[in-house]
Amino acid sequence: MIKKHFWLSEEENQLLLGRAKRAGLTQSSLIRMLLKGLVPKNKPSEKLLRSMMEQIALVGQLKNLADKAELQGYGIAEQLRNITEKMIWNNLTIEEEIRVPEDRRDFWK
Repeated sequence: MIKKHFWLSEEENQLLLGRAKRAGLTQSSLIRMLLKGLVPKNKPSEKLLRSMMEQIALVGQLKNLADKAELQGYGIAEQLRNITEKMIWNNLTIEEEIRVPEDRRDFWK
């Protein structure tokens, strides 16, 4: 790593502090991402993060139910697995939407 030292105006410093905090990043991480042409999204709310974690827990419970249903010979095991798979993909889609930074590398060309 190479240490850089530079000056910011008070207004620029407040912008950097505020944007890093909203994105849930350190100032250094924010600057590194921006240099790579990636614009971070705002950090999701705690309520949304808790909801996503609860959904992940529900997926685990559904998988366990599917396993038990299969062992006991119930015909719904496949349906439960399909629902579980859809929930996993749904959660991944939500996570990508709220966490994956916007790619703006073309901006610097």
